[in-house]
Amino acid sequence: MLLRNLQRLINSPLPLLIFGGGSLGFYLFLWTFAQELLGNELVSLLDRFLNSYWIIQILGYWLFFFFTLALLWAVRQSQKGLIGPIFWFLAIFFFLSFSFILMAIPPLTSQDAFWNLFQGRIFSHYHQNPYLVAPQNFSGNPFLKPIQTWRHCPMVYGPIWTLLVSLISFLFPDNLFLQLLLLRIILLIILGGLIAVGVLAVRQFNFSWSFPTFIALAWQPFLLIHTVNNAHNDILIGFTLLLGLFLISRRDYFKGFISLWFGVLIKYTPLLLFPLGIKFLFSQENLKRAIRILIPIIGAIILLTLIAYFPFGYNIFQFKKFSHQSQLFAYTNLPPIPFWLITIGGTISRININKEIILRKGQIPWSFENSSLSLINVVRILSLAIFLVLYLWLVFKPFGNEKDFFKRGFWIFAIYLLIASFWFMDWYLIWLMPLAVVSGLGPTLLSLGWSPLAFPHPYPRLQIFGPLFTLLGLTIFFFIKSVRRIKINSPIP
Repeated sequence: MLLRNLQRLINSPLPLLIFGGGSLGFYLFLWTFAQELLGNELVSLLDRFLNSYWIIQILGYWLFFFFTLALLWAVRQSQKGLIGPIFWFLAIFFFLSFSFILMAIPPLTSQDAFWNLFQGRIFSHYHQNPYLVAPQNFSGNPFLKPIQTWRHCPMVYGPIWTLLVSLISFLFPDNLFLQLLLLRIILLIILGGLIAVGVLAVRQFNFSWSFPTFIALAWQPFLLIHTVNNAHNDILIGFTLLLGLFLISRRDYFKGFISLWFGVLIKYTPLLLFPLGIKFLFSQENLKRAIRILIPIIGAIILLTLIAYFPFGYNIFQFKKFSHQSQLFAYTNLPPIPFWLITIGGTISRININKEIILRKGQIPWSFENSSLSLINVVRILSLAIFLVLYLWLVFKPFGNEKDFFKRGFWIFAIYLLIASFWFMDWYLIWLMPLAVVSGLGPTLLSLGWSPLAFPHPYPRLQIFGPLFTLLGLTIFFFIKSVRRIKINSPIP
C-alpha cells in the first residue's frame, strides 16, 4: 500500500512542482543577491564584484541539480506515457517564471550585451561603421562605463546581428535599461522558437520524447542564464543550426540552407555544416536534381550577403580587422581539451605557462627559450589535425537515417568546440544544446556534463571543476548505457 501511494505521488505533478519550485527559489535568491550588491547599477555583477563568483557557482550547481532531477523524471514519465496537459502547463509556467526573474537581474557573468549595444549605437547614433571604429573612440559616452574589456575592438559579428543591435539602440537611444530589456525579450522569443522547433524535430523520431525535449531546453540553467540574462547571441546560432538541419532533413533544402546562412551572417561558424548538408543532399537526390536544387540556393546566399552588408559597405578593411581579431588567442581561452593537455603537460615538464598570453598566432616563436609558447603551438596544431580528420570522417561517412544527420551536426560542433576552436567561451556550448537534445538522451547527458563549465567563465576551468563535471557527464552516460542498455539510435531509451 505504501509503495503504491509512493508510486502514485511519483506519477503525479508533485515532483515537477518540487523541482520547479526549488529552481525558482534559487533564481529568486540570485535576484535578491544581485539587488543587494548592485542596487540599480546596470553593470555585470562579476565585473563589479569578482568575489561573487563563488556564490554564482554554488547557486548554479544547485540549479543544475534540480534541472537534472526534472529531466530524468520527465524521461521516466514519458516512457510510461504519463504526460498530461497539467505537466505541460507547469513546465511552461516555470520556464516563463525563470525567464522573467533572469530578465530582472543585471547581467551576471558577462558584459557582452553592453558591448554589442554600444556597437549598435556607433552605427545608429554616430552614423559610423562599427566594423571600422571601436567603442574606445567615444570615451565621453556614459554608455561606455559598463564595458570593462574589449573597448578597443570593433564589431566582429555578422551584419544581421549588427543591424539588430543598431535597431534596438535607435529605438531607445538614451535608455540603456530599455535597450537591454528589448534585446533580452527578442532573445527569449528566439529561445521559444528554438524549443518549438526542437519539439517538432524529435516528434519525427519518437513522439514520447517531446516533453523531455521541452524540459531539456526550457529548464536548462546554462541556456537560460546566458540567453535571457547575459543576452548572448549564441541562441541565434543554436536556433539557425537546429532549424537548418531540421528543414534539410525534411528535404526542404532551400529553406534549410538559407536558415544556416542566416546563422553565418550572425556568427560565421554554421559554415561548418554546409559540407554536411551538401553531402546529405547528394545522398538523397540524383546528381542532376541536386545541382538544380543548389543553383538557386547559391544565388540566394550571394544576394542575402550583399543585402546584409550593404549598410556597412563592402570595404575590405573591415574584414581585415575581423581577421586580426580571429588571430588573437589566450591560454585561458583555448578549447577545453588543449587547455587541459597544455596544463598537464606544463606541470609534468615543469614549464611555467603564462596565463596572460594574448598574441597573434602567426607571431608565436618556435624556440626552446620560449617553451611555454612552443608547447601551446604543438598542442594546437595537433588538435587542429585531429579535428580535420574527424570532421572529414563525419561528413563523408554514409548516412543511416534523418536522426543520424542531426547527430553528425552535434558531433561536428562538439569536436570543434572541445578541440579546435580558436577562441573558446563557455557559452558557445549553447550551439550544442539543441542538437544534443534532438539527437537523444546520450548526447543530452554529455552536454549536461559540459554545461556547468559556464558558472562562470573562465574561472572554473582554471580549477578542477571543469574536468570533474565533464567526467561526470561521461560517467553518467556510459553507466546508464551499460546498465539500462540505452540505444543511442533511438531518442528515448
